[in-house]
Amino acid sequence: MHESLTLSLTGNSTVLTANYFPSLNVYEDSEIALLSLQTFNSFPNIINAINNRLKIEIIPSKRNKYKLHTFEFCLEEGCYEIEDISNKIAKELSQVNNNYGTQLAFSVRIDPVDFKTYIKCNGILQFNTPYSIAPVFRFKKIRCGPFHEARRSDKAANLNTINSIKVLCNIAHGSFNNQLQSHSIYEFFPSGRTGTKVVQSPSNLIYYRLNKTDINLITVQLVDQNNNPIDNFNEMLTSVTLSLTGNATILSVNYFPSINLYEDSEIALLCLQSFNSFPNINENNNKFSIQIVDDENNNTPMMCYIKLEEGCYEIEDINQRVKKQIDDYNSENLTKLTFDISVDPNDFRSYIKCNGILHFEIPFSMAPVFGFEKRQYKPEYAIHRSEKAVNLNTINSIKVMCNIAQGSFNNHLQSHSIYEFFPSERTGSKLVDQDHNPIDNFGEALTIVLHIKRYGS
Repeated sequence: MHESLTLSLTGNSTVLTANYFPSLNVYEDSEIALLSLQTFNSFPNIINAINNRLKIEIIPSKRNKYKLHTFEFCLEEGCYEIEDISNKIAKELSQVNNNYGTQLAFSVRIDPVDFKTYIKCNGILQFNTPYSIAPVFRFKKIRCGPFHEARRSDKAANLNTINSIKVLCNIAHGSFNNQLQSHSIYEFFPSGRTGTKVVQSPSNLIYYRLNKTDINLITVQLVDQNNNPIDNFNEMLTSVTLSLTGNATILSVNYFPSINLYEDSEIALLCLQSFNSFPNINENNNKFSIQIVDDENNNTPMMCYIKLEEGCYEIEDINQRVKKQIDDYNSENLTKLTFDISVDPNDFRSYIKCNGILHFEIPFSMAPVFGFEKRQYKPEYAIHRSEKAVNLNTINSIKVMCNIAQGSFNNHLQSHSIYEFFPSERTGSKLVDQDHNPIDNFGEALTIVLHIKRYGS
């Protein structure tokens, strides 16, 4: 039974299907969300037999007032900006003028402020013909012109025939389209220019319940706001995203069948989520003792032994734990031992105020954590200042290693490292050390998301 799965579908259409044998078995309360979608904004806004035609009628000259010519221009289906449409028509007009000796002129532009179009044309525009391009320019479907001065449209240009793109998945349920149940798991609008890359990686994942627990077929489809299939001109929908989740700092996953990649594929870390639970106090640095100073009675010296459990500590956490152990010792032995430690926010040296003799020379001493030397400190002064800055961070850097990656180096040796960082947040907050030693994370949840793509894509 799978607790966490990441499924990647790649293809050249807006309907992607994957068959799984053997089936993927998941729990009844499993959910699904879109992690990433990558394609190109190649969804056509000029479509055959819908809005791709323009007819221009030549105004007869006084010499040939009965001679009429009407030229029809037909744009190929595709993704166009207004300047693309203007250039295409201007190019075809140039050929018409050369062939027929006419002087037709046409231009269209868009106002960058209110997105209304401006058309100049010395002929009569027959916007009332079938499959007219008029709705794209937001002109009425009537016969109009000539426009020797730029004529402004009543409404903003309508280059986007698609208001929203929905991602449907056959195994998901729980979403609604108006009052009807839907398989939609995500909805977006490609805001970039036509031809630009579309990358959708939701920052807040929305999970939907599954309608089955035995998955042998998954179909993902892109549709428009009316649930009509979308044509993307066979652009590659390409994204291989791998997600690994576990409670250790070593995560492994087996893929059957294997994932086949191009020879020039690359890998990168997309996301890492864990907790800053890497211990800075362990069995090698968790002890020190305090000797009671008894000037009145020259008795056998009394010793308070301090030992902290392995864990992630800030200085104030250590201070509270030590004080608690000292309070317990004072209650049992009727002593008046005191201890307090703080850190200077400017130079990060620690200050210890204690009325006993600090024994930092004992084995597995906490002295390096406090920035003190491994020796005794007698209470000659009110406060002891450490020789060095506190050392709460036993890990200088954390490296993410991946066995299928190459090309990085650690000093002069090749490495499988794909990312390196330092957890700057407080211990316990959400977020291989520098010597390639495995890191203990106290069994906290760790999620790593990797992205594989073709070079240059």
